Amino acid sequence: MRILGAGVIAAFGLLLPIDAVHAHREVVTVPDVLNLSVRQARDRIARAGLAVRLVGDAKGRGHLVVTGQHPAAGRKVARNALVRITARRIKGATPPRKRQYIRCPNVVGLRAHEARNRLERAGLGWTFVSWNGSARGPRYVASQSPSAGTSVRKGARVRLTLRAPKR
Repeated sequence: MRILGAGVIAAFGLLLPIDAVHAHREVVTVPDVLNLSVRQARDRIARAGLAVRLVGDAKGRGHLVVTGQHPAAGRKVARNALVRITARRIKGATPPRKRQYIRCPNVVGLRAHEARNRLERAGLGWTFVSWNGSARGPRYVASQSPSAGTSVRKGARVRLTLRAPKR
């Protein structure tokens, strides 16, 4: 089978319009993978039901980013067709990272500044949401949300309710 151009394919000694050839095959759309990492591009192309091949030379340090693809995004091709991608390394760029999750530490009963320091060391933010007690003296954490031991995204904020010390 040879593509002759102008929408005609030579197959089995016959000249057939491309639409007639595609009528017997499942047709898929080529996804746009420009400016994605090679890993992301391969995943997206595979999900579309296509094969992928990295062509060209991508030596050096840095993050590998797709700079070209053939066939172009949006083209209709037969399922399992080959998509060729070219890539280059971008210096200083880092690959995308998965979100990190950590366990929320227990800060109930600690002084407000101790709780704040412990949360910041764990990679979490904090917010004081209410104050129960007098305006004078040290403040202690009465409750926290999310509760201790809960899995939270790194950088999440922990809401703290403060109280006056027990006497």
